[in-house]
Amino acid sequence: MRKRYLHGLFIQITLFTTIIVLILTLFLYFNFRNIQLELLNSSNEKLMNQVFEHAMQVNDYVNNYAWYMTNSPEAKQLMYGTDVTLMQSLNNIKVLDASLSSTPFLISAYIYNGEQEMYYNIGPNPIIRQGSFYDQEIEQMLANSQFQPLIPIPRKMPHTEWEPHRLVHTYTYILPQYAGMGARIKNAVILNVRGDWLFNTLLSYAESPSLNGNNMMIIDPMGTVIGHSDNDLFLQNLSDEPYVRNVLSSGRSSGYFVADVDGVPSVITYATYDAPEWTMINITPYAYVASAIQKVRTITLTITSIVLAIGLLATFLLSRRLYSPIDSLRKQAGVLTGGKGNFTLAEGKAGNELEYISQTLATTHHKLESLESFKKEHMFQINQIFLKKLLSNNNAAADNVQADQFEAFNVQLLPNQPVIAVLLRLDRYRLFCERYNETDRSLLKYALANISVEVFRPHFTADAVDMGGDHIVALLNVKEQEGEGSGELPGQLEGLIRQIQQQYEQYGSLSVSAAIAGPIIDIHQLSVLYEQVLYISNYRMVYGYSCLIKREEVEQFTLEDLDVDDTAIADLLDGIKTANWIIIVQHFNSIMSQLYKYHYSNMMFYLSLLTSSVFQTLNAIERNSSLHFEIDFISFSNNIQSLETLEEIKEEYLALFKQITEKMQKQKNEKSELIVSNTMKYVELHYEDKNLSPHAIADYINLTSAYLNKLFREYTSISLSSYITNVRMDKAKHLLLESSYNVDEIIDIVGWENKKYFYTVFKKSHGVTPSEYRLTAKVKNLG
Repeated sequence: MRKRYLHGLFIQITLFTTIIVLILTLFLYFNFRNIQLELLNSSNEKLMNQVFEHAMQVNDYVNNYAWYMTNSPEAKQLMYGTDVTLMQSLNNIKVLDASLSSTPFLISAYIYNGEQEMYYNIGPNPIIRQGSFYDQEIEQMLANSQFQPLIPIPRKMPHTEWEPHRLVHTYTYILPQYAGMGARIKNAVILNVRGDWLFNTLLSYAESPSLNGNNMMIIDPMGTVIGHSDNDLFLQNLSDEPYVRNVLSSGRSSGYFVADVDGVPSVITYATYDAPEWTMINITPYAYVASAIQKVRTITLTITSIVLAIGLLATFLLSRRLYSPIDSLRKQAGVLTGGKGNFTLAEGKAGNELEYISQTLATTHHKLESLESFKKEHMFQINQIFLKKLLSNNNAAADNVQADQFEAFNVQLLPNQPVIAVLLRLDRYRLFCERYNETDRSLLKYALANISVEVFRPHFTADAVDMGGDHIVALLNVKEQEGEGSGELPGQLEGLIRQIQQQYEQYGSLSVSAAIAGPIIDIHQLSVLYEQVLYISNYRMVYGYSCLIKREEVEQFTLEDLDVDDTAIADLLDGIKTANWIIIVQHFNSIMSQLYKYHYSNMMFYLSLLTSSVFQTLNAIERNSSLHFEIDFISFSNNIQSLETLEEIKEEYLALFKQITEKMQKQKNEKSELIVSNTMKYVELHYEDKNLSPHAIADYINLTSAYLNKLFREYTSISLSSYITNVRMDKAKHLLLESSYNVDEIIDIVGWENKKYFYTVFKKSHGVTPSEYRLTAKVKNLG
């Protein structure tokens, strides 16, 4: 009977295996074409994305280089200057050309001064032209303003002014600045990028022998070729080609189809990108795909035959060994439970093996119960990890999220209802970290999350998650009518947030700022919602601590590019150079007041520019004097970046300026005191010189007589002339008392030129003549 059972089992397994293999073979045979096309499409899309990524890297670099050149002193002088000499222009062009030559993919750069109608060509053939320019296409663009700033413009430009008919394939970037409200271009920086460099990845793929005749191109929305492995097609319009029309009218961002290209059946793969609006097309001859299909079909049939033969043999061997299935199962159960699986049973004792398997299942069940208990004990941590993955731009977690997971992880949030996010951010976070250790910080943030949930849940379905760093995020379900694209928030939400802030300050002695974003409809967009509310919270910089920031309040900040006020910064730096505290404060307050209207990234950029300018000025002062400020730029810059409000940043800058001015004033006072001291010593040593005068001393120490007199009077309360007179008078009195020289000789010795005036001054000072002064002193000594 056992053999009959095994024979029947063998026949059934063989028949089942054969049917499955045949079905799979037919399925592969009829569906491999589509699979091969999908694989080809996927491969081509990866290639096209790599080409586009390289182009965007070059594009980003050119954008940054354009801003760098715009802000360079040399370019500014050419762009804004009205009385720039030829020598200055040539020097500026030379400096800019040195920078340009370090970037191999830039052919040349133009600088346009609209006020002077000047064109400066920087590159292999530098020229300066006024009124008209050899590159007439650029001249027309600047006149009509019919272009988008810093978007690559494909064109053919003259190689040089002397070779106007030799055209070069380029991509031109224009960074303009407009006069007034944009009526005309005031000035501009134009960068010309080598066409073969921006898409050199495209060319390298075109030259690759592994692509078997692939042809790749890039077209704009009008069907014009702006990049091609064949340079002869550059700027040709292919919109009349059927396959190009099909791509442009598809309405999809990417895809593929089969069509004839120049009479050759081909697979067309395309991908459209948003910024800039380019479409990349890859053309693969269908013969390449067909040969691959035929080759894989042959291999598939061969493998299928081998698998079928091996399957039949395996089925036969397996059937012979099916008399001991329980034993094999027991061994596997022994391995799973940690045993060595070497337990043997006597023949006919299969019941004991089943008992062993039963015990194994009981042990496994006990482990599962222990795992469930562990899950319940650590449900809060699991809940936080799940929510954090949803918020942290974890695409895999967001795409695979299911409604039952919310219940499994004890998440109260309803995935099918609109959601808003409230971000609660700890104020003065650096002080918070210094005051509390890591354990205490976690407990305080846990308390903030609990307070927020307790306040919100009576009114909303809510959860809170600690996102690390200085903030937690509360997620709230709102009603359908409040989330249907209106952007309106529930009326009581602001009061609840204020209640959370008050309670946390009352119980934790800490202040919290809040930001609100949403609502969103799709739960898969939680990461986007989190990024929005995190960005909104940055505007605590403007609103200060314990603030509540909504999306509409952030929208009032201008998104325009920051208009850097070089004059205000220059005036501030002049105040630093002269240590004039009043000027420093006046211009710094003016600079800071302008920051309040710009969005966050521009604020931080301007502060970085201000810090860099201040420290460049300090370095210049140190190089030109013996003064050393001993202030570290990196430490100060990092400190500014870590501050949370503009008021704190303002105080930090003012403290820096105070330190600078006090040190400069101290050095100035020490220098003045040294000048006065040296002047007095000089008078002591040269009082006998009849030509000694304030003017002569000022010439000796390389100062003006007026400035020397001013310093001397400030430190001694008498004029320098009076001091010279006093020194000579003291020397004369000493000689009258201690020497036998007559008065006329003493007058000559002390360098007094007018003897009559000496007698007058002496008598006016001492009430007696010099002779009477000497006689009176001798009488006193005799007495």
